[in-house]
Amino acid sequence: MAEARAFIRWIPAAAGLAAFGAYAAGAAREVTGEDAGHLATAAFELGIPHPPGYPLWCLLAHAATWLPIGSPCFRVALFSSLCGALAASLVASTVLRLGGGGLAAAAAALALASSRTIGSQAVVAEVYTMNAVLLAAAILLFLRWRERPSPGRLAALAFVGGLALVHHPTMQVLVPLGFVPAVLLSRPFPLRRGRALAVALGAGVAGLLPLLYLPIRSAANPYLDWGNPETLENFWRVLRRRQYGAESPDLASLFDADSLVERFSRYARNWGGEWPVPGAAAAGAVFVLAMAAWGLVRLWKRDRKTASLLALLSLLGGPLVVFLLGLDVAGTDPGNLSVYAHAALVPLAALFGVGVGGLPPIARTLGVLVPLASGAVHARALAKTDDPWVADWARNVLAGAEEKAAIFAYDDDEIFPLGYVQRVEGARPDVLLLGNVANGAHRELLSRMDAATAERCRRAPRPAQRRIQETFLLGRLPGRPVCFTEPREFDDLPGTRVVSRGLLWRLVRAGEAEPPPAPWSRYRWRFADDARPPDAAAAGVLSSLALARGCDALERGKRDQALAAFARIPEGGRRTLSFWMNAGSALGRAGAYAEAAGFFDRVLRADPRSRDAGVNLGLAHLASGRPGEAIVPLRGALAADPHDLEAGLALVEAQRLSGDEPGALETARGLVARAPGDPRPLLLAAEILYRTQGDAAGARSLLDRAAALGPLPPAAARLRESLDRR
Repeated sequence: MAEARAFIRWIPAAAGLAAFGAYAAGAAREVTGEDAGHLATAAFELGIPHPPGYPLWCLLAHAATWLPIGSPCFRVALFSSLCGALAASLVASTVLRLGGGGLAAAAAALALASSRTIGSQAVVAEVYTMNAVLLAAAILLFLRWRERPSPGRLAALAFVGGLALVHHPTMQVLVPLGFVPAVLLSRPFPLRRGRALAVALGAGVAGLLPLLYLPIRSAANPYLDWGNPETLENFWRVLRRRQYGAESPDLASLFDADSLVERFSRYARNWGGEWPVPGAAAAGAVFVLAMAAWGLVRLWKRDRKTASLLALLSLLGGPLVVFLLGLDVAGTDPGNLSVYAHAALVPLAALFGVGVGGLPPIARTLGVLVPLASGAVHARALAKTDDPWVADWARNVLAGAEEKAAIFAYDDDEIFPLGYVQRVEGARPDVLLLGNVANGAHRELLSRMDAATAERCRRAPRPAQRRIQETFLLGRLPGRPVCFTEPREFDDLPGTRVVSRGLLWRLVRAGEAEPPPAPWSRYRWRFADDARPPDAAAAGVLSSLALARGCDALERGKRDQALAAFARIPEGGRRTLSFWMNAGSALGRAGAYAEAAGFFDRVLRADPRSRDAGVNLGLAHLASGRPGEAIVPLRGALAADPHDLEAGLALVEAQRLSGDEPGALETARGLVARAPGDPRPLLLAAEILYRTQGDAAGARSLLDRAAALGPLPPAAARLRESLDRR
């Protein structure tokens, strides 16, 4: 009996070791997509990544970069693996303290370790598994304090709570709304003991000390210095994630019924893939959640306070954190949605273990087999050992860039791996990477912006902000070849054009010589053209490659080759719609309007609310001589944004060419009312009014209003002269 108890005590350690071995075997050997390149660079150079800055993670992950094994990105991924394994081990210890037994503890550890969310984050450079460790440690420390209250145990819980608050925004919900009430409602009431309270408060404050990393490192001006938190104002903005576009959520949008239904329904559907089993993808999730509910019932009968805490943490760490943080769950990649609520998995795994412990002895093996089956599925699907997609793309972009080129890249899957390859691997230090506010060069150039332009940029919507910044930066890059990772247009810069050059799009200034040919021969790929991308980041790389090849073929007059290349843009990627839009735009510029309309139509079918797709589809139909087919998408675009003048003008033209003169006149009058300062609707309305109804006085009045706004075009001037002669 004593030997059995000794064996059971080793189960958490054994579970942690097994989880670490599985994670390490699948850990990314090179830079991957999403935030991995950004975070690995911050860990390597002790920089400040995106808000809230993750100071504790940066310090610990930096220590991992000292390991004498593999690449720095692999070392940081191993740190994620270690955190995921520790979280599983701590959950097993929690179940043992709750009386679940050895098999139940192993089942709980497996449930957490084999979940899609933890498994996917434990093999890359990411922050989420460390959050799972801190939450699991806090739960275990709470149980130890409940078993034998003492100032030391309460201080340990407060210290971990402080660290958790520092680390991740989800803990800003779970600690004050979950752990603090649980402690205050426990007996003995800690506020009655002044010494215990003072020690706990001191320990909690000590847990917040890693925050000092942010202003200290920012003062050293590292390459990655997101938000520049040297001042108190910037420090607070970083903690509140303001510079990352996470302003305090609008309460009206949070409580909007349609928004709530969409957010929670997508969140609920996402759980179906957490624990897939062969032949029945959602069956594993149903089993785990059912056992967790059974575990909650069992625990409630014995320890209502602990049961209440675990239930509250599951709720707060799951759907409510999505609500309270105003998180956007409308993305196409379900993995992006699941990580938002990763904290719910820790208390759910503990409840799952308690539930398994209440099953008959033979049935308990099912509690182990289901997570094991799920882990086997995820071991193949989530492994990053053979994942060269993002690394190859970033290295090829830098290898093919001209000397001292300036490259604008905005998407996380682009700028983050480019920064890693340049800063950590030392590739092409002559290249200037722009497009991210955390980037030192980008930040330094923008600091030279005059006050008026800076204020105009601050007040502009985000797409307009990017354009204002680009225009400003282009004037500060004399002598540097300027490139972009996606097609761009600069109609407001006379004499400039953008041409396709391999994986980049090259800006050719007025009077500048033709740039070198596309550097396709310099590129080296470790995957086949027809390879199936394993995740959204790989799909983005394949899409970027297909788009670049297609645009290059169009510039060489090879339309069939371009269409074949564009057809390889995979569906289901996070940026698929953007790549389809760019492919359609490239075909439209090449005069292939019917083919362009096909891509715009695909975007509109996937996202009926896309205003740009509606406008572009309508314009493509107009250019190909099908005005009747242009009316519906243009009406949809105008309904989405009644102030979209371009959509309105195109709709008027489509209605006129289709013979619907009354409809064209009505649309033109609506545009006049919505855009009184633009002469174009006035000119259209005047022409249609005079031609269809013979209303010379009305037409003359509209022309006079247009003339007050500026010189009339020749056709309008002639019409006005003819009206004057009448």
